[in-house]
Formats: sequence, structure tokens, C-alpha cells
Amino acid sequence: MKTSKFLSFALLFAATGLVMNSCSVSDNEKMAEQVEDPLAKNTEYYITGKVYDQDDKGLQGVEVSTGDKSVQSGEDGTFTLTVNEKGTHTVSVVKDGYVSAPTSVTIAESAKNRSSVFATMAMYEVSNSYMAKANARTIITDEGIATAVGNDGDASIEIPKGALDADTKVAVTTYVPSPNSTTGTDSKKTVIGGIYIQAGDNNLKVNEDVTINLHNNGTGAAMFDQVDVYRYKATRGENDYEKVGTAEPDESGKVYSFKIKAGSQLTGAYAFSITAQNKQSNNVSKTLSEDKVDNSGNFAAMNDVKITYTSKAGWEYITTPKEALKGITDGDKLEDMLENAVETLEGTKGVFDVTSTQTTNVSGNSILYYNIKSNSRETSYTFNIKVTNNRNVTPVTVKVRKYTGVNFDYSIQSADQHSGGTSESN
Repeated sequence: MKTSKFLSFALLFAATGLVMNSCSVSDNEKMAEQVEDPLAKNTEYYITGKVYDQDDKGLQGVEVSTGDKSVQSGEDGTFTLTVNEKGTHTVSVVKDGYVSAPTSVTIAESAKNRSSVFATMAMYEVSNSYMAKANARTIITDEGIATAVGNDGDASIEIPKGALDADTKVAVTTYVPSPNSTTGTDSKKTVIGGIYIQAGDNNLKVNEDVTINLHNNGTGAAMFDQVDVYRYKATRGENDYEKVGTAEPDESGKVYSFKIKAGSQLTGAYAFSITAQNKQSNNVSKTLSEDKVDNSGNFAAMNDVKITYTSKAGWEYITTPKEALKGITDGDKLEDMLENAVETLEGTKGVFDVTSTQTTNVSGNSILYYNIKSNSRETSYTFNIKVTNNRNVTPVTVKVRKYTGVNFDYSIQSADQHSGGTSESN
């Protein structure tokens, strides 16, 4: 009888132990701390870039905006705008005393949450004003009063006697428009030089034809085959410029001239435009960082986990305008004009580093995987150049490498469900 009671007690103890062990495992599973992933909570993308001045230095204190988002450029001219939608965004840059035009960037439909696109643009300080006489012919350049067209500065305006009702201060500023779009077609209109005319009262109209000139200082051994002129419109729509005519080169090939007709408003921005044929390569992706944060086997969550990475932004030449023009012309302003043409398509030249940090939380017994890639492309631009001594048209090609953005791909998974690798981001 005692033996039977002892066995019954032993069986009961064993059964109780099994129940206790089972409860203990269940409790451990419930102890894995669950925390919110802040990256998945909000979908956002970044437009990161740099604003340069006319001396290729970063410009501080520029108001950079798209839609209702606005930031100020930093000490080095860099900025980051955070947006919540994919698609094309118009980016405006504004600073008192500077000439600028908006640019546009596109966040691809395939972009992952927290990915970035890059943009660069330049702003040009408005030149000093000089007095144009109402009763005498006046030539004003971006550097001052001149006695002849084409000898001084990069651009000029020729105001004939009687074009103005009264003596008026006039400023001539050269600039390069920002890109509107650099995708989609095999040929593109681009700009070899922009001229911004500011005259006293912005509504001032001229009584006689006034001539603006873009200077091709140098030997005049070569010129562009055809140069059209576009005027910047007051409203910023899908197409910011409208064609107003064609610029005629003089016999020496050193000046491209366009007449602002009598009765027209004098103040305005004019772009001297040519056509470029382009050949764009496929995007190249390079892994910047691929790793994991392993919190498997730990039931406490990891908070404020930081993922930091650095990428290149901007663009650089593979084949420069000087190299492309070798044997055709040396030392001409034509090299600078080709650079302007490329910058109108790609943004201001320059490469800089962008360091970004993403912060998230990793729940207990979970693993964070991430794979961050930089995107770049190479593009060739071909321009038709007319050699003045034989009138033959010669194609010249420059090539650039542009760092276009960063793709941020990550996932957080339970250690019980995944054994390794990187998957689609949240």
C-alpha cells in the first residue's frame, strides 16, 4: 500500500514538473520584447544636393524648397529635402541678389523607402549696374562699360541712341540654367550661356531694337552650328523657357547676337541654346554597406540602432571639353560654352561626399538586415561644331559620370523565421 502511494506521488510530481517546464518555455517566448520600427512607420525619400556660386564654391543660406518643404543650405552649400511622394519634384533655390532657375529631380517608382536622389545647381550674383545713356549708344558688359562688342567680358548689351527715354542703370549678368530633366530622349536642348538683363524699372520697354551678345572670346576658329534663343517665362510651368528667335554669329565667330525688339520689356533672362545628342548607359549599382544587426537569442530589444553610410554625389568628367576639342580649337571660350551645355543637363560640376544615418529599433530575438547601394551612370554628349575656315561641321563628344543617388534596402525579421540573407525592405 505504501509502495502504491509512493508511486502515485512520484507520478504526480513528474507530471507537475512537466507542466512547469512547459510553462517556463512559453514564458520565455513571451518575454521577447517587441518595439516599433520607426523607419517603417513613415515612408520618406530624400533630395540631397549642393548649391554652388559662380566661383564653384558652396553657397550658404540659400532657401531650397519643393512644394511646402523648405530648408536652408549649410555652410558648405549642401542641403537635404525630405519628401513623401515618388515622381518628379521641382526644386527652387532663392537668395537675395542672385540669379537662379528651378531644377527638377525624379524619384523613381522603384525607389525603396528612405532612398535618396542627388542634385547640384549654381546661383550667380547679379552684376553691378552701369548707366546707359538715353541720348548716346551704350555698350555694357558683365564687367562694365565697353567701347566695342566682344572685347571685354562674357556677354554684353548694345543699347542704341533713343532706345531709352531717360538715362537708366543696366546690369548684365551671365549664368547657366539649372537642369529641368536629363532623361528620356536621344536629343536635348541645352544652353551654352545665359544672359540676365536687369534695367531700373523691371517693366521698362525699349523704343528701339536692343542687341544682346554672347561672347566666344578667343581665336574664333570654331563655333556652334546653330544657336537658338529662349526667354525665361514669368510663370514657372512645365517648360520654363519659350523660344524667341535665333542668335546670329558675326563673321569672326566670336559673338552670337540677338535683337530684343522695340516695344519689348528690357529686363529678362535669355538662354542661348544648342542641341546635344546623348547616349546614356545603364545605371551602375555599387554596394556601400551590407551587414546585419543580430539580436537573436536576446529577449531585450535594441533601441536606437544606427545605420551610417557615406556615398559620392554630383558628377565628374570622363572626357573633358578641352580633350574633345583637341585639334579643332585651343584656348577658345568654346570650351567654357561646352561646359555650360553639360551643366545645363547635369547640374553644376563637382563631386562631394554625403553621409547619412538611419535610426531604428530591433525587437528581441530578431535580426536587422540591410543592403545600401549607390547608383551612378555614364553619359556621352555629342555637339556639332562648325570650323570657321572651311565651314565643315565636326561632331565632338564629352563624357560624364554622375552619382545619382542611394538605394536603402532593409528588413527586420524574427530569428525563428529567417536563417540569413537580405530581403525586401519594409
